[in-house]
Amino acid sequence: MRVIQLLPTIAYGDAVGNDTLAIQELLREMGYHDTAIYAENIDPRLPAGTACHVSQLPQLAQEDVILYHGSTGTDLNDQLPQLPGRKVMIYHNITPSQFFQPYSQGAVELTAHGIDGITRLADRLDYCIADSEFNKRDLLRMGYTCPIDVCPILIPFEDYAKTPDRAVLRQYSGDGYVNLLFVGRVSPNKRQEDVIRAFYFYHKFFEPKSRLFLVGAYGGMEPYYQRLTAYVDRLGLTDSVIFPGHIKFNAILAYYKLADVFLCMSEHEGFCVPLTEAMYFDIPIVARATTAIPDTLGGGGVLLPDNDPRAAARQIHRLVQDQPFREATLQKQRQRLADFSHERVSARLRSLLEGFLSQPQDKRPRVIQAVTAVSRGDGIGNDVCAIREMLVEEGIPSPLCVELPSQKAEPFCQDLSLLESLRDDDVVLYHHGTGTCLAERFADLSCKKVLRYHNITPPHFFAPYNKGAAQACQWGLDNVKYMSKRVDRCIAVSAFNKEDLRRAGYTCPIDVCPSVIPFGDYVQTPDRATVEQYSDGRTNVVFVGRVAPNKKFEDVISAFAAYKHSDPAARLILAGSYDQGDAYYEALTRHVDKLKVEDVIFTGRISFPEILAYYKVADIFLCMSEHEGFCVPLVEAMYFDVPIVAYASCAVPETLGGSGVLLDTKEPKAVAAAMTRLREDGTYREKVLKDQRARLKDFHAENEKRILLEQINRILGEEK
Repeated sequence: MRVIQLLPTIAYGDAVGNDTLAIQELLREMGYHDTAIYAENIDPRLPAGTACHVSQLPQLAQEDVILYHGSTGTDLNDQLPQLPGRKVMIYHNITPSQFFQPYSQGAVELTAHGIDGITRLADRLDYCIADSEFNKRDLLRMGYTCPIDVCPILIPFEDYAKTPDRAVLRQYSGDGYVNLLFVGRVSPNKRQEDVIRAFYFYHKFFEPKSRLFLVGAYGGMEPYYQRLTAYVDRLGLTDSVIFPGHIKFNAILAYYKLADVFLCMSEHEGFCVPLTEAMYFDIPIVARATTAIPDTLGGGGVLLPDNDPRAAARQIHRLVQDQPFREATLQKQRQRLADFSHERVSARLRSLLEGFLSQPQDKRPRVIQAVTAVSRGDGIGNDVCAIREMLVEEGIPSPLCVELPSQKAEPFCQDLSLLESLRDDDVVLYHHGTGTCLAERFADLSCKKVLRYHNITPPHFFAPYNKGAAQACQWGLDNVKYMSKRVDRCIAVSAFNKEDLRRAGYTCPIDVCPSVIPFGDYVQTPDRATVEQYSDGRTNVVFVGRVAPNKKFEDVISAFAAYKHSDPAARLILAGSYDQGDAYYEALTRHVDKLKVEDVIFTGRISFPEILAYYKVADIFLCMSEHEGFCVPLVEAMYFDVPIVAYASCAVPETLGGSGVLLDTKEPKAVAAAMTRLREDGTYREKVLKDQRARLKDFHAENEKRILLEQINRILGEEK
């Protein structure tokens, strides 16, 4: 078995090139002497024989292994799947093309070509090693289903012990200036303008006797570099900001030696080697917490939540003036630096490679999810994405195919042709939530079949308003009956849904696991304008959900009208999408007019940050829905610590699990009385919230994933 490395460009002294050379040495230490490096472009500064051109690639056998370094746009991304042998990608990340849009069309095309190429490899590789957790998440987002491990790149720290450029040291040493440093090619994703902006505030308000070194080549990014220099001139910093341009390695070492603080405001990094270099030179770091930067710092340095230049300047000043704080920061960086030692990283990489190379070719069964359509943000889409990520984390191949591809679909979605390549030991996990031709196609497959049931709304709710929607619901229920004797197992999102399936004639095993809810998405910043608009001391009664008849918005409005008698300034915010001219929406507006109730707000389709804002300002969450298979907004209200008043129908009592205020009546005065008590009785309100917090723990994503994984592993272990 031969192990070769393949990459677009091997350059002298860059991170990918250094990593490639270090892996070559490691492979030989592991006993793989028949190994070589092949590249499309080879830096002439490298010693002769370091690498061969890809045209010299030998004839490979199926047992051979290719280690491919993914880092840029190249035709190798399309050629790789055609080569024999097992394929491993070491993923270094590709900067999104939008960063380069105003400055270099060539860079835009190259990076877009690279991202498209890496995305197309999603189901064509056997194994990936990402050099940061962020890069692993990037691969998962692109649809990778092979096992993915994380291992930092091998950094040649011994090179940093070389003698720094004495001329640079003489020029800037001993003059009492505070020296700030950023090292990295001059590129829009590095946000050098934000570094300059932060330096401006530090220079103006804290230490006039200071300067900034922006070390990095700007070849190919001249328009961006010119914009930066013009900005420096406009701020009056011409003598205080130094661009050394493309310099030799010993000059770079000199700038590290001179630095008092390393300032990084980059917006996109797949790893960011200069952070480890700053740690090596014992320079305290101030950095923006984006992409891979928190991963690389690992608790070291000072992280900034955003690109606020004043906050950055304050932290720089504190590191310069507050010695205990500076020393504590450096101590954490020294501890983190140890994780990047050649010994630790090479041992980790060796273990990963040995584990893969010792395995036979992967013939494990796949768990293929099938769904009508998917996008993050809706309940089914979030569930699909969470299950896929969970399976990939466990090393279970998990492609995803959709019936209705859309421009808004996740990049890892494939079309239904995937179902034509099924093996007998594969498992298809189908998500059912609407009428579709896919249900019958799924039911007739010959492999193991698992139904993930999200419920179908009974058609009678829609019949008075939308005959097409009613027909779609009836089709969905017909699908449920058609599949009843044709699936091997079901996983329902609630016990209510389980009973729904039993009533439809299902006799196969049925497990229950709630929808996996992406709580991590809720830490995003809510829309500030919305929060400010509705944070005026008035009571905000909120309901979140698409404007649909089963949600019974009319009953929410009626209860709110009764509540207004005790709280006249209150308002009702109905956060959900609807179509102009929709008969049900029009009926609701007439209902508002009939009741002569004011302050009822229909938001229509809104952005995710706006949804978060409405939860943030809510005082009461009011749900009068008459048909729910689970009701994710109830869990979202728990997450945002909003007390819930809800009508006890379908899956609602199960989802609340004894928490919230559950009513067996919709009589408006009774509902209003429950809302009034929540507003006026602080002790009662706190008890309701305490019960909701306890219930919320049951929906922790790790709990749901563990339950689902147990169920899927059981299915994989069963004979067909």
